[in-house]
Amino acid sequence: MSSRLEGAVIACHNHYVPPKLFDRFKVAGRRDLTGKIDFMFYEKLARLDEHLADMEEAGVDMFVINLAQWNIRGLDVCRELNDGYAEVVRRYPDKFVALAHVPPTPVDAALAEMHRAVKDLGMKGVGLMSSFENITLTSPEMRPFYEAIAELDVPIFIHPSLLPKGAETEFSISRTLSRAFDITKAGVRILFGVFQDFPTLRFVLPHHGGTLPLLRGRICAFFEPEGAVIPEELRNMPKSHREVRDLGIEKQFDDLFDRLYFDTAGLGGWMPGTRATLQTVRADHLCLGFDYPMEIHVGRDLKQFVEDIRALDIPEGDKRQILGGNMVKLLRL
Repeated sequence: MSSRLEGAVIACHNHYVPPKLFDRFKVAGRRDLTGKIDFMFYEKLARLDEHLADMEEAGVDMFVINLAQWNIRGLDVCRELNDGYAEVVRRYPDKFVALAHVPPTPVDAALAEMHRAVKDLGMKGVGLMSSFENITLTSPEMRPFYEAIAELDVPIFIHPSLLPKGAETEFSISRTLSRAFDITKAGVRILFGVFQDFPTLRFVLPHHGGTLPLLRGRICAFFEPEGAVIPEELRNMPKSHREVRDLGIEKQFDDLFDRLYFDTAGLGGWMPGTRATLQTVRADHLCLGFDYPMEIHVGRDLKQFVEDIRALDIPEGDKRQILGGNMVKLLRL
């Protein structure tokens, strides 16, 4: 780790839209609500000077920026995003780290763009959505991406699908519940369908992992790993915590679950959710995230969230890892 980043505050879930792209896609009334995307064109997304000012006010040293929720807009948009983000990093190398953007299809062109973004433009990771219409993280279409990312040896940052399949827009259910559910499903698919074939991949789940940390025990109760000796009467049944432990399943599940990383976005700085997450997620796998400027909009609130994490009743070393150390490790800064 670079000595300059010792104790640095680094937030991994932040969004920026290059102004030309923002102006091109901006819709009247600010909200783009289609069958593929539910996006608010908040003006601050394209104002990099305000991002820098809010970082300064909050005492945040570095933002990891991505707009993976726009991957579904296609290859040309992804290329423009990657070029625009690379320019931001060139201008402010000590302030911003960027992720590579790739569309789900066409695969060959998407893989070529991913290699360009990482190898030529210096992106430190890849941003993917939790699902792409009919493509989930365990669909066959994803295998070439995982093979390439494993070779590139960079982390994958998952972003919620903005309008997951089956989402309801009534009462903002698509935003408050459907996205969290999609993240949770993505996490389960990674655990049981991706890690088996790609054990070296590193995933960061957004928004405190949806409901995954809360449901960790329930998911484990249904876990039946290959080779486990499970009495016939308990097969395909949920198991009590004692049964899970006595059957030797808990240790295998914990080793698998503890490979996932999570960010602290999704709750607007609401600390009960962060404290609850730390009951089931290790501090060395929880990363600072704001979802700025879409969720936390101003420097004052960024600062308060950082201060609230510093006030947690956990070891000081754990706080340093959450606030930046985990990002330094994941991104190899």
